[in-house]
Amino acid sequence: MWIQDARSDEQAQAAGRQLERDINVWWRSAIHQEFGLSSELELQFETHFKRFLMPTVRGSDKGSKKRYAGVVTGKDGDQLVFKGLESVRTDWTRIAREFQEELYRRIFNGEPYADCVKDLTERVRAGEKDVQLVYRKRLRR
Repeated sequence: MWIQDARSDEQAQAAGRQLERDINVWWRSAIHQEFGLSSELELQFETHFKRFLMPTVRGSDKGSKKRYAGVVTGKDGDQLVFKGLESVRTDWTRIAREFQEELYRRIFNGEPYADCVKDLTERVRAGEKDVQLVYRKRLRR
């Protein structure tokens, strides 16, 4: 389990909220000084991730802005959050979603993962996971 001091989590949350305020003040001032307008744009601090992974775009060293996973503090302890990855997509197989969740959970918690990958690969090749390899798609209209 990923362990972090509650104070450092609270400090990170406070720093995020302060950064939000500072950037919004600066932005309003810059827009007013440069264009004589009042800014309706506002930056909002949303989430502090204890651990975070943003996969790179294929063929690039840049992160994919709409695809990421991380660990956040929730009401019931640490929780994994997935955005845009296979685990939240309904057009991927169940085994792909479950494997990705387990792999990321192990990585974020500092647990060994190589045996998990080898075991699943062997079980798929042996035909033990065929039911989970089925793609399901709903047809509309």
